[in-house]
Amino acid sequence: MLTLGGTYAQRGLIRHQRSYNTYGGYGFSFNDYLGYKLFDGTIPGVIDIKASFGPSFINGDTNGTPVFPSFSSNNMISLQMNHIFPGNIGYVLSYMYGTYTGNDSLNSIRNYAYRSVVSEISIQAKYYILGGPYANDPTHSLYIYGGFGVAISNAKSTNNNTSFGSWTIDNVTYNEIYKEKSTVPVFPLGIGYQYALTDNISIGAEISGHLILGDYIEGLNPKPPILSGNNIANDNITHFAITLAFKLYKGRD
Repeated sequence: MLTLGGTYAQRGLIRHQRSYNTYGGYGFSFNDYLGYKLFDGTIPGVIDIKASFGPSFINGDTNGTPVFPSFSSNNMISLQMNHIFPGNIGYVLSYMYGTYTGNDSLNSIRNYAYRSVVSEISIQAKYYILGGPYANDPTHSLYIYGGFGVAISNAKSTNNNTSFGSWTIDNVTYNEIYKEKSTVPVFPLGIGYQYALTDNISIGAEISGHLILGDYIEGLNPKPPILSGNNIANDNITHFAITLAFKLYKGRD
């Protein structure tokens, strides 16, 4: 077993090696278990994995007192893969997961309360305004991003109030509709800052807005909200996050 292990190590089958990178140091090069080169430095760009966590809020149709974030509600976590090309522009594949609570404490007529679980899958374009992996000094980086995807929500009424009335004013009928599940388009936009702790590890912060083309993220859709006391626009989510990124790959320039 020791002999076989040494042989594999010599052949590079169970180790990773570093290939020379002309724009500042070395990049990663991985071989799979059978010895075929998966990432040998020829793929352009830098690939990293980033995780984030922070407070998040639904800007919807409930009319209640502010609900503060906690570890169990009104927060969102995310996992991203960033692929940045020469020129400090690239794309991001993102998955976000958030839990939210809210109430209608300022609307005694409706008195609705909810708990909603929201997932977001999106692809985004990303551009570094300052710094970035191809900058002369990548210590401090400022970037913007935007894209599109889908938001999947599951909103539960926590006070079993799912039957709302309808009213007729000047021959116009106004309804409030409850819908538990929805899958709708979403357009995330944001700005972020990143600080490089080492060549491969970075921390940072982001703020983003997620425009959702749907009105059931919190389970409620007032049409229109004359008696609801809130907006008729699509729901949206505001998100603040602390980020941690780890560089997996850096190709040759």
